[in-house]
Parts: sequence; structure tokens; C-alpha cells
Amino acid sequence: MQKSTVVARFKLHRGLTVTCSEIGNKNIPLSDTLRGYFLAVDGTAQPAQFYKCVIDNLCAGANLTFSIWGISMTKVSGYYDADLKMLIELPDGTLLAEKQVTLKNMQGYWEQFLLNFTLPAGQDKVVFKIINNSGQTKGNDFALDDIEVRLCMPPVTIMAKDTVCIGSSTTFEGVFTNDGTFNEPFEYRWLYSPTGNLTSQEDWVIIGSSQNLTLSNLTSSQTGFYRLAVAGAGGIDNENCRAMSDLFPLTVKECDVTTTTAHLSALTEMVCQGSMAHIFADIQAATDMQPPLVCQWQTSSDAVTWSVASDWQICTADKIEDVQLDIFITELTYFRLVIKEQTAVYPSDYHVFSDTLMIVVMPSYIKTNSISGCNFVQFGDSIYHESTVVTDSLVTVSGCDSVIVTEITVMPYKITWKEPLIGCDSVEFDGKLYFETINLFDTLQTVLGCDSVVIQPIVVHSSVFKEYWISACGSFVWKGNVYNESVDVIDSLKTRFGCDSVVMCHITIRHPEFREITIEGCDTVMYKDKIYHQNTLVIDTLKTSFGCDSILTVHIVVHQSSYTEVTLRGETSLTYNDIVYTANTDLNEYLKSVNGCDSTVLVHIRIGNIDLPSDSVDLIVNKYNWIVLCNNVKAKKLVQNPRRIYYQWYKDGVLLRNAIDDYYTEDREMEGCFFLKIQIVTDDAKMYHFNSKTLCIKKQEMSLTPNPVAAGAPFVVDYSFAEGEKENVKLEIYNSVGIKVLSLISSTYPLSVYGGLPSGIYYVKLLVGEDKAIINKLIVR
Repeated sequence: MQKSTVVARFKLHRGLTVTCSEIGNKNIPLSDTLRGYFLAVDGTAQPAQFYKCVIDNLCAGANLTFSIWGISMTKVSGYYDADLKMLIELPDGTLLAEKQVTLKNMQGYWEQFLLNFTLPAGQDKVVFKIINNSGQTKGNDFALDDIEVRLCMPPVTIMAKDTVCIGSSTTFEGVFTNDGTFNEPFEYRWLYSPTGNLTSQEDWVIIGSSQNLTLSNLTSSQTGFYRLAVAGAGGIDNENCRAMSDLFPLTVKECDVTTTTAHLSALTEMVCQGSMAHIFADIQAATDMQPPLVCQWQTSSDAVTWSVASDWQICTADKIEDVQLDIFITELTYFRLVIKEQTAVYPSDYHVFSDTLMIVVMPSYIKTNSISGCNFVQFGDSIYHESTVVTDSLVTVSGCDSVIVTEITVMPYKITWKEPLIGCDSVEFDGKLYFETINLFDTLQTVLGCDSVVIQPIVVHSSVFKEYWISACGSFVWKGNVYNESVDVIDSLKTRFGCDSVVMCHITIRHPEFREITIEGCDTVMYKDKIYHQNTLVIDTLKTSFGCDSILTVHIVVHQSSYTEVTLRGETSLTYNDIVYTANTDLNEYLKSVNGCDSTVLVHIRIGNIDLPSDSVDLIVNKYNWIVLCNNVKAKKLVQNPRRIYYQWYKDGVLLRNAIDDYYTEDREMEGCFFLKIQIVTDDAKMYHFNSKTLCIKKQEMSLTPNPVAAGAPFVVDYSFAEGEKENVKLEIYNSVGIKVLSLISSTYPLSVYGGLPSGIYYVKLLVGEDKAIINKLIVR
């Protein structure tokens, strides 16, 4: 739990000091008369700042809490609440924190409002403001009290005995856990006051600057109050940058003279190095310590700085002999025994020390010999092929170990590698040229008479020549240079060994090709699976055999077939193309235009003054928007004794070449306006001509969602039906070779289809009524 310290109060203060977790306790009555005046405000109708205060001498990184107490002074129903805002800013106007405050009308008790903030690095000053947010004068009357800023710090605790004897020593242990508020290293300051007065700094004296404080040979004048301050580096002198403990009272009084004592002895006060020492203690308990007592062994190399050598053990009798310590030692060592009451907790609690016992360590005798040889060494009954150390242990006359160390050095067959001689294409050594890598050997003798081989490496690196052939479209960038035309580039480099490296790059630049072609046709022209019905310019991008762009401009020229009707009349007969006609006749003459396209001329030969009727007749039947048919039954009823019927189809006013059957289809769903001319020949060789009514077909879209669809996944079919069309609608699905794979009947759309179709291309057909079909392609992946 952090503690809070008031760092700034603004005249109307309460004088409270509470922990940060206690800030926020509401509904506290203000009944005492020692807390000063409060601030009464009659808010204006214009929002504005009415309170401002600058707080300095703060500590960067400190956690602070702004606190105000407030109450609405309006006690009339229907009047407005007080609407305030608390602001924390830097002197340059930078906003650090803000809080909206509402004081409820007719609430009748004080409330505390808190605004927490952290002071940024490099800052030691803030500005506190209170803003009237309300734009009302009906109400908006309020009172404020205890406007203050609190510094929240981690707690500091002092652990020590609160009562000690005159002439004794005591230690105050400072306990502080940093929660991130302070930067290490920490600074400490111990303060003493005989009165404990917190309202005056003059009563407090600085007596220490370490985490723990030890007072020796205490007197009654040291009775009083102690405090510990903790801060980050450089902040101990600033009261707003440090954490402070509570008061710790200490009483120094007279105690009984009789003291507990202990005497140490040893089995022997001289031991061999690395041997075990056996220490004994004779303890005499006295009235200065209440049993049970506990003891602890301590050791030192200089009788000044002591280390713990055992755990605390209980010493319960009035006089206890043979409290024993067995310990291995390697050097001169001092021993002592510490005795205290078992109930003692703090290091400063009363304790006594035994006398000091010194144990002398007799060093071991160590002798070192050296033996060396080439390739091997014989020592004693053993042969050694590697360098080693042989140790032999003896016993001196004093009973301590004597060690003889023999260092055996085996000089191996020595091989010395010299620094390689490196060159490009050749290396000269000892007056000779070498053109390839080789190791040269030379056998010598060391000063010890052992063989020594010297190896001289010769490293020959060859120069490098590389060729690259690069083909690029348009341009090519090599080593930062842009090449727009074919060229051979030679580049001289260095290998990583410093030898010449020549690179020749053959760069071939291939430029885009531009071609133009003209495709002509009658009525339609097909190019790349697309049918064109009128003159069109198509720009097509292709790839050459080298992968470069080839731009092809295609001029598509569509020549339309022509259709012409003429009427030739005669009173009793007519000669046409050397043939004499005495009856009405219709002749189709097929010609070729200058572009090679069909040109059809319908010749009406009329004898006498009467033409046969040729009014338009409803002859065309639409089947599923995929085929249009001539109603031959109706056509044959137009004349008596019909023998043969000739057909000519038109689309969008254009004659359809070779469309001379009693049906017409485009092998897909059709769209456009269709017209039919028929010529009927009777049994008596008379010819009659009739025109159909025009039938227009508008393509109706059927949606498939999703499309493409995953294999086995469902999809949704939707279609905008006309009134009454949803009755008995049939759905059929065909695969890519025309085999029906699914058939459904439904009157509800959209329709979810769970066909579990495998991957492939399918055609979904909706059959509406008897003469309407809509088809769409479905891709299953």
C-alpha cells in the first residue's frame, strides 16, 4: 500500500494525512471547526476558469493525486447541478490529466473527487485549474473545500527493539520495497528528534545515511523518535521526492549488571591444512538474558569481519559444556560464539559474544620437479606420450601431508605451418615459380634435439573469365546502366583473392513488334472466339517466341448482306429472264455483292391489277429464348393446297444469311428482334408471300451465388419471375457433355441447391411454363 503526503494545500485545507488507498472515502461530515473555511461559488451562465494554482518543487516521475471536496448548495427541485472540470497542465499548457465533476442538486453531503497523474521526466512544476462547465444560472451554486495535491510513495518501515539498556548497542533496520517510483541507486537519511514534532524541521537532526543504523554505547539522552527517508539518486534533499517512515520511539534505560559469558577451547590449536578443527564452548548464563537461549558460531580471517559458520542452536541449561563445532579449515581462522534470547527477532536485539579463539593451520610441504623428452617420457615404471603432472603424497614429521609434484613435458613431433604465399596465376618462392597450389616441406631440429617439420603452403589463384548471354525486352539494367540496344559489355573486376576477373555480358535487346491485319466477313466476323457484327478496331497484345510484347492491330470489317424487293407487273403475261409468266409469282434471286456477300432480291411478278394479301401474320414461336420456330400449321392455313414453303429470317432488321429453315437458333440464349418472310407455293404452281409479326426477345438473367463454387458445397439460384411464373418451375443441371445430373421442382426462390457436385463446368436451366427457359453457366472448383 502506498502512503500519501500532502505536497500542496490551498488555504482551505483539512490537515489530514491518509494513505493513498484511503483517499476517496465519501460522506465524511465536516463537523469540526479546525479545518478552516470553504469556498462558496455562485456559477455564472458563461463557462469559464474560476480557480488556478501553480505547484512547483515537484519530483519528475512522481505519482500525485489531485483532491477536492465538493457539495451542491442548491436545494430546489428542478434546478441545475454544478458541472465542473479538474485540469492538470504543464506550464506550457500541455494537458496531463482531466476529470469531469458533477455536484448533484439536493444531495446534501460532501463528496471527494480525485485526479491521479504522473509528472513527466524533466518537469518539476504543474498548473491546477478548476473550470465551470455549466451554462446555467438556475442552480449551479456549490462549495469546495480541501483543495490539495498528495504525493503517493511506497512505504518505509523501521525494524528494531523499542527498549534497550544503557551502554548496549542497537541496530535500526530500514525496510523499503521499490514499486518503480524511484530510480536506483537509493539514498537514505536517518533523522532523530527528542520530541517527535512533525510540524517543525528544526527539531530533527540527520544522524545517518545508510539503509541500516547502528547506535553503540547507548545513553539515556538517545531516548526519542527516529525516522528514515528514502529517495532515488539525487532526490533525498527534496521532501516531495522522498518516501518517509512513521515515527519509531526508542527508550534507553538502566539494566542489571550481571551478563552471560562464554569461553572457547579446541582439541588442538594447530591443525594441518585442509584438516578438521574441533572447537568447544563453555557457556555461563546470567540474569541479563531470559532462557531459552540460542547460539551461533562465527568465523573470521582477521578477527574484524565475521561470517556465519552454523545455524542457531538452542542452549537451555544454566551452564552448558561441550557446545561443539567441527569444521574444515585451510588457513589461519578465528572463532567466536554469539548468544541471544530465542525470542529475539531483530539484529539489534541484546546479545553477547564469547572470547575469540585462533586456530593455526600448518601448511603442506610441496616440491615440484620437471622432466621433458621427445615424443615420450619414462618416469618410474610408466611411459608418458603426452605432457602431464604426477603427484605423490607423503607425510612430514609433524604429521601433515607432503606433496611431490612432477611436471612431465612431452615434446611432440613438431609441425609448423607458415603463412601461405598467395598469388594470381603464379607464386615465386626461393627463386622458383609455382603455377599451381602446393605444400612445401622442410625437416629441421629443435634446440631440444626433436624433429621439427616446417610446411610452406603455396596458393595460386587463377584469373577468371566469364561470359553471360542476356536477352531482354525493351531495355536491360546491368550494374546501374540502362541498355536500350543490343551491345557487348566488358567489365573488369577483382576476385575475393585480388585476382583479375573479366566478365563479358552479351546483351540482346528485343523491341516490341507492331503488325496490322484486316479481317473481313459477311454479316459477322469471328476473332478469338468473339463474334463482331459491325466494323471494329481491336488492339491485341501477344507474346513473341522470346516472350516480348507483340502489338497486333486487327481491323474488323463486317459487310452486311443486302435484301431488295421489286414488283414487276403485266396485264396478261410477263417475260422475266426469258421466261414468260402468266400468273402471279414470287422469285428469290441470289446475287453476290462486290464484297462477295449475298445479295437477295425478291421479285414479285404480278399479272393483272390485283395483289394477293401480304399482311403481317403471327407466325413466330419462341422456345426458351434458345430457338425461334415458324408455326407451320398456321402458315399452311393461309392459302389453299400449299405444296411447299420457303423461309427467310431477319434479326434486328438485318437479313440472316443462310437462315432459310423453318427455325433459327444461335446455340445460346438469344436476344434481339426477329422477323420472318415466307413464300408458299401451291399445287397449281401459284406463289404467295407473307410477312410475320416481329418477335423481340430480351435476355433474362439468372443469378448463381457463389459462382465459382467449391466442390460439394451448396449454391443459391435466384431469378426475377413475372407474376404467376413461379408455379411449377423446374430446375435442371447438365454437365459439360450435356448429361442431366440433377432435376428439381420448386415454387420458392431463391433456391439453395445441395447437389454435392464434383469439380467441372455445368449448365443450370430454369424451365418456366412450356415455352420459356433460362440457362446460366456454373463453375465448380
